[in-house]
Amino acid sequence: MLENIKYIGQSGTGLDSPAPGSGLGFFDWGAFVSKIFRVCAAIFLCSSCVSAFAADLKDMIGRWRWQQFTIEVTECKSDSICAKIIEGPKNVGMEVFATKLMVKDGKLFGPIAHPETKEIYNTRFQQNDPDRWRLDGCTVTRVCLSGEFVRVK
Repeated sequence: MLENIKYIGQSGTGLDSPAPGSGLGFFDWGAFVSKIFRVCAAIFLCSSCVSAFAADLKDMIGRWRWQQFTIEVTECKSDSICAKIIEGPKNVGMEVFATKLMVKDGKLFGPIAHPETKEIYNTRFQQNDPDRWRLDGCTVTRVCLSGEFVRVK
């Protein structure tokens, strides 16, 4: 019965046998190493893509469109950014960021004032690409909104 067992070898004929005591039996080490290499390469590529859009406060500097409002984000103080409504149906000139945004796990977090209602939303900003930020936030009374800041060019 054991004479019908084929060992995986380089020739593919089944005539190659592992070195005595190697324990290689039916295991194809070449395929195993190849799979491990591909998995490691995929993890590396995915992690480098994620880090490409890891949030930094300075990434938000510029002009952004949100709903019918244009918001200008500028550097203020040495380690913070400020956002002001520069165009819209109401509250032009109002500061949008209630306090300094914090960076955590590649996202920005902080309270922002809704440009129309002035309600404060605890908001998470996630950068989708250099010209888009996804916003998700809720008030203390659990009124929630989501949307997107799109860069004005």
